[in-house]
Amino acid sequence: MNLININTGYQLSAEISESKGKSRLTSFPIVCFIYAGILLLIDLLFVFLISFLLSTPFFLSSILFMEGGIILTFGGFVEMSSSPPFAKFKEFMYKTPAWTPEYHKKNQKKALEIIVTGIIIIILSIMFSYLNRSF
Repeated sequence: MNLININTGYQLSAEISESKGKSRLTSFPIVCFIYAGILLLIDLLFVFLISFLLSTPFFLSSILFMEGGIILTFGGFVEMSSSPPFAKFKEFMYKTPAWTPEYHKKNQKKALEIIVTGIIIIILSIMFSYLNRSF
């Protein structure tokens, strides 16, 4: 009878962890799209202000492309900074705590959000460039 309870408890915990994983997978792209949308709105405001004041052509796609590249580079630096060689360097130079796999996983999740946001921004810049040329 104990064996059945242990097995049932294991199955219940596995179902709970699966449901948490599914919600994380669905919320992850939404968060990245929200970040990209916020950057897009800030850029639109900036571009309309500059084009209104200076009478310059619409250059939103260029700004978005540059921002996407900067965001991708920053995401790469975040990912690289959590790797063991860099963690050893930080541990030696700045007396930070020792590297752990949990620390690495946490930074990988942060870096993945940043990288996906950068990819979305670059895709938006390509879309705006195409729309700008077609009109």
